[in-house]
Amino acid sequence: MATLEAVGAAQLLSPALRHEIEPRLAALRAPLAERAISDYTFSNLFLFQRAHDYRYLPGEYPCIAGTAYDGTAHLLPLFDITTVAGEVLEELLGTTQCLFPVPAEWAARLDSTRFECHALRDDADYLFPIEQFVAYEHHELRGKRTALRNLQSSHVITTAAISPATVDDALAVLDGWCEDKGFTRLQADGGPCEQALAGVGEVAPLPGFIYYADGAPAGFVLTEMLNPGVQAVRFAKGRVSFDGIYPFMFHDLSRRQGGATAWFNFEQDLGNPGFRRSKLSYMPGALLDKYRVRRKSTTDVRKSAARHKPGDERPR
Repeated sequence: MATLEAVGAAQLLSPALRHEIEPRLAALRAPLAERAISDYTFSNLFLFQRAHDYRYLPGEYPCIAGTAYDGTAHLLPLFDITTVAGEVLEELLGTTQCLFPVPAEWAARLDSTRFECHALRDDADYLFPIEQFVAYEHHELRGKRTALRNLQSSHVITTAAISPATVDDALAVLDGWCEDKGFTRLQADGGPCEQALAGVGEVAPLPGFIYYADGAPAGFVLTEMLNPGVQAVRFAKGRVSFDGIYPFMFHDLSRRQGGATAWFNFEQDLGNPGFRRSKLSYMPGALLDKYRVRRKSTTDVRKSAARHKPGDERPR
């Protein structure tokens, strides 16, 4: 069966598709353990479908079609691309610019004579061991520890779970954060964040906590489990008037895990200098590259074939 015939018509992502798509994504995440990339959940795709024009392509080789932040059209395969014939991938690539995002573990196993893999720094996820947020003991994190203590000495900080009773306060933080940054909700991730707080249809609100300083809403965090022991920090918003609120929120969130979580994935920085400085300041344990896979040009394939004659040993 030809690949294109085995891909169904594009469908908008609806809550009803969660039961079809999420199990496939969970199966892709599981072998990657803590190195699972943050994109691979239905909730994430659903929340950001407008930003990326996501569409579901069902069939024998199901994919999510979308557009990256830099405008690159891509397919997100809902199957392990290393388990199918190269001809299948080549035919899929005939319909788009690249396959993306592809974990490093997959990219390393593809036939390098047929495919080229390239990762952009802007796309990489930040992976953190959560113990470093508990006490900020490392000397390079002393500024975080000082900011946390200063916040606690200046304000009474209280915490509550995100719930129908607190969601309006969280939305007030979101609007205040947009004001602090000079954004509108449309310019930032306000729409997806509002949906993540309130839930949409069968897509439940993401779990999280809201933080109050002297009774005033000061910040909130929303998370999502990627694999046992690893959570994505999907949204973290804090008011600039409460210096130290971010170190406090990550510290408190870490303490609440009770040993159930070992890693936090802070997602990508999108090349935003402010986001990059902020995430690097917490000392990530690793950056998880996300590869874009393309077909090699005819010229590249010929050069590769000339370098690797039949019977040659070639590194993978």
